[in-house]
Amino acid sequence: MCFVSKWRVLVALVFVIFRWTHSFSAPFHHGRMTSNLNRQVHSLIVSHDGEHDSSTTVKYTTEECILFLEQEDCNMPEKRRNRLARDVTRSRLRHDREAAKINQSIASAEANRRSSMPRKQRQQQNKKNSARNNNHHKTPTFRILSSFQEASSVMEMDQWMDELIGHSENNPNNNGEQGEGEYLLTAREQTNLIRLLGSRGAHDTMLRYLDHLSSSSPQTSLQDNGVFWYTASIGALTKSPKYRGKALGLLDKMDRLDIVPNAYTFTALFTGIHGRQNTLKLMERASSYGTNVEWNIHFYNAAIHACSRQHPDSSKDERHDHQGWQTALTLFRQMQQQEVEPNDQTYTWLLHACAKSGQVRVALSLLEELRASGTRPSEAVWGAALRACAMAGNYMEAMNLIQTMQSDQGGVPPSTLHYNTLLSALSKTGQDTLAHDILQSMQTSTTPSKNISVQQHVSGSNEETSVEISSIHEGARPDIISLNTVLGAFAKAGNYDGARKLISRMEEGEFWQDVQHQNEGFQYPRANRRVAIQPDVISYNTLLSACSDPMEAVKIVQEMRMSRRNRYGATPPTKVTYTNAISVCRKSDPPDLDTALKLLDTAKNDGIAPNVYMYSAAIWTAERLGDWRAALSILNEMKSTSVSSIAGMTDGVLCEPNEISYDGVISACASHGLHEEAINLYKEMKDKRIVPTPVTYQKLAAAINRSTSIENKQKELEDIFYGMKRYAKCIKVGGPIIELLIREYAAAGEYRAARRIFDSLEGPVNAACLAAILYACFQAAPARWEDAIILLHSSDIVAGATGIGKIESIALNYAIKACAKEDHWEEAMNLIQIYCRPMRQQNTSVSGTAPSVSVAALNSIISASGRSGRPDIAVQILNEMESNYGILPDERSYRKCIIACNQAEHERQRKIRRSEQANEAYDIDRDTNDDSYLQWWECSLSLLRRMKEEGLSPDPQIYSSAISACEAAGEWQRALGVLRSMPNDGDGDGDDDGNIGSVCLPNLFCFNAAIAACEKGDAWVEALELYERMKNRGDTIRPNFITVNSILIALDKAGQPELAQDVYNHAIRDGILSPWKFRMDTNGKKRRVMDLHQFSGSMATIAVRSVMESMLSSKSCHDPKNDLILIVGKGLGSEGNVPVLRPKIQQQLQGEFCVNSEIQDSNAGRLRIVSSELQSFVERRRWR
Repeated sequence: MCFVSKWRVLVALVFVIFRWTHSFSAPFHHGRMTSNLNRQVHSLIVSHDGEHDSSTTVKYTTEECILFLEQEDCNMPEKRRNRLARDVTRSRLRHDREAAKINQSIASAEANRRSSMPRKQRQQQNKKNSARNNNHHKTPTFRILSSFQEASSVMEMDQWMDELIGHSENNPNNNGEQGEGEYLLTAREQTNLIRLLGSRGAHDTMLRYLDHLSSSSPQTSLQDNGVFWYTASIGALTKSPKYRGKALGLLDKMDRLDIVPNAYTFTALFTGIHGRQNTLKLMERASSYGTNVEWNIHFYNAAIHACSRQHPDSSKDERHDHQGWQTALTLFRQMQQQEVEPNDQTYTWLLHACAKSGQVRVALSLLEELRASGTRPSEAVWGAALRACAMAGNYMEAMNLIQTMQSDQGGVPPSTLHYNTLLSALSKTGQDTLAHDILQSMQTSTTPSKNISVQQHVSGSNEETSVEISSIHEGARPDIISLNTVLGAFAKAGNYDGARKLISRMEEGEFWQDVQHQNEGFQYPRANRRVAIQPDVISYNTLLSACSDPMEAVKIVQEMRMSRRNRYGATPPTKVTYTNAISVCRKSDPPDLDTALKLLDTAKNDGIAPNVYMYSAAIWTAERLGDWRAALSILNEMKSTSVSSIAGMTDGVLCEPNEISYDGVISACASHGLHEEAINLYKEMKDKRIVPTPVTYQKLAAAINRSTSIENKQKELEDIFYGMKRYAKCIKVGGPIIELLIREYAAAGEYRAARRIFDSLEGPVNAACLAAILYACFQAAPARWEDAIILLHSSDIVAGATGIGKIESIALNYAIKACAKEDHWEEAMNLIQIYCRPMRQQNTSVSGTAPSVSVAALNSIISASGRSGRPDIAVQILNEMESNYGILPDERSYRKCIIACNQAEHERQRKIRRSEQANEAYDIDRDTNDDSYLQWWECSLSLLRRMKEEGLSPDPQIYSSAISACEAAGEWQRALGVLRSMPNDGDGDGDDDGNIGSVCLPNLFCFNAAIAACEKGDAWVEALELYERMKNRGDTIRPNFITVNSILIALDKAGQPELAQDVYNHAIRDGILSPWKFRMDTNGKKRRVMDLHQFSGSMATIAVRSVMESMLSSKSCHDPKNDLILIVGKGLGSEGNVPVLRPKIQQQLQGEFCVNSEIQDSNAGRLRIVSSELQSFVERRRWR
């Protein structure tokens, strides 16, 4: 019996202990369950509304969650919605019951504590409590404020506000206080109520109460107390991103109600604005109130802080506005002039403004100014200065600051936060070794075995700067942020082995920290307990960013998956982990698409729904591999695969692709020239309202440009351009499409269309677009050289361009070519002088400086100067190309210069002939621009010889130009010498230029020029030899009209009519000459005539002689019974427009054949020999 009673007592004791422990754990359990349910509904509300900022924490009460679940548009099945609402309600009821039990236990414990007090002390405490209860608990203020404080939801607060406003309207008070009886509130209590509503997130209720106070309060009370009401309301609104825009509206309302704001009103307003422009506008408005708004230290601090902030929704250009620090510094100097003493907060915000703008030197000078004033910078000021160095990547200055903090006696020793900022600067620049040394010193917290020092060269000198950290403060121990930052330094430097070793050391528990440092403000039983720092998800993700081997990435992911078995420190992989692992597959060489797809499957098996970043990384892996089909397949999987099909997922949200996903597939199609697929994807993006990025237009332009099957490239580009939004019609977004469209217009010669597209651009142009429109100026017919110069001068500041004048080299060259194309070589040279610095003026210490002008542009100037009769300029440019522009002349340079010399020599001979015809002596000094005394044929031969000495191979055109120059000067021996210097051996057919393989053979122009030179030098034998040589070459080179004309002139001048006649007959037989044409006669009928107006005098006389003599044979080429019409021309093509052939032919007919001819009345360029004269000639000759 005793044994049974003991067991009963033991069981009862266990039951009591169990109920006692359960009474303490149940509230926490139910509270946690309620919190989890509310968190689920909260996430649904956020995803449904889409109005809340992810950076802020919005708490929803149980009533709000239930109301949301009761909405018809809630994106949730009705059954699940009702179940979740029921669970939330039950959890709330359990929590309330358990909370009531805990409050009862606390009240009981307080009663026991008071009963244990000494009697006298308990009596005194009772008197105080009784007085406080009589004076406070019985007041209506306590009850109304406690009602709002005890309200558990915004809806409950709104209900209490309805009751408060209703009683206040029904029971007005003449003293300016709200209501009577139990609803009496003083001005201070009204302000406190506004602050309470704002802190609890009941902003609409707060604004409604503020409107009620403004409308129901007397004017005197409104002017005295309204500033406090509105200031508290503005302060609450500026803390909420959703209601921040209504803060300035309250300031306008204060002006309408004649409520004068104070400095604290504007201080609250400054906390809700971003950027220097908004700050200046608000300060200008504050100055309009005069002395009513005191510009105190709080006012200036808030304004300086506002200058350093940028709105998260602002554009990229606004976020990179680098003038905020200037405004902040101006305000700082202004407060000093007004004798407002700055404090540590002032310097902190000012240094933050400099840090965000990259103004390291200004931040350090401000720090030195603070130290020079005798004020020791606080920990926050030192941290802001280090942050400025870290954001700029200037780790040398950051180490200098740490060294200064260490040596500063009585100052602030560097803490973990300061060293973490230094490590951030080292990580940004990839200084992994130095970052690891500092981490080791932080771990020991003592004087390191060796000092940490670094040396850096000073730019522009041979000096070196050295920084040394001698010790680490004992309290600056590394935390998880320190370790992750060093891992980031290893990743930046590409040192995967170093990162892997550091992770291993962390896993082994080598790094530790005190619990007190890890959780400040929370008291542990053992304050100095050390806890090992284990790698977290960020650590492994950073390790993946340093990895380059897909297999290693898979091992890291597997290691994180296995960590789920650990009871403490589990780091399961997240979506970011899988995204980084797939990115490793993309960066590997070659890309590993199979492993990337396996990682996607692994994530699905782990219950992790692949997001758009994971899919996009896989798409870009396929893009880099060149597999456009795989990229398109992954994109289609994104659009069709529901997340609900993944294990462990219950929601049915589709993973819609974004612009990065589409860009990857378009890029994959562009690499294969698949323009149709790329355009279809682009149209699909627009249909889904996905904003195309600059990469989208870049890859789309590449797909169209590389396509070989596109029929009308110009039309496709026009459709894309005119379908673009206005924001996209700028260089930063749609630049590649615009540039390609302008080039297509330029290639088609449509300058006006290209200029119309160029003028429609929004904002500045870049170098590529400027080059495209200048290319259009060059391609136009005639070239728009004036427009090219204007465009070049008006667009001389181009982002990303190189050169002294900030003009891109290609754009400058097109402008030069446009001027040279229209023979305006002076304008082209002016552009070179403006935008190009000669090599002798450049800094020779800078190696690899690319010239701003190309050899093609200089060649075009050489050609233009030659056509303009200035071969001296052509030769000068050729000689100065290497010394002035750092460019070696090529074959085209020499060719164009030799052609210029050839043209100059011919022009010189024409001037000599004109002077001889006018019976005047040719004066070479008559024209100051004429350099005929230089003997340009000698210059051409000199250039030819110099070209060979420099290892360049002259082409047939260069040889023919040199021979032609000798021909113009009558130097037939030199001409033959040049021709014989050409390689004339080799079998086979050459191209049109006479090139056979690598051998440059003489072409037709070379032979013609040499025969013409022999003709002018009366060397008919050599000319005839060259003619026979041409005929014997077979089909490679055949004599043409010019060849026959030159040889006939040479034979005619040498008095060799038989040879001349033989050459003429062979030319007629070979089809080289065909003088017989059919032309319209005066009666409108076609008539067979002999066209001689293209013949030279010698060829014409030989042709007439051949016709006249053929009439005496049986094979006559003309019937004497018909009139013979000879077209001899009017002399419009000869010098002086004087007829040349007509008098020569008339003289020949009369003197050699005794035949008279007459000039037709209807055409002065025709000679008619009537049939009677021809028959008389035949009879006379036959009789003989």
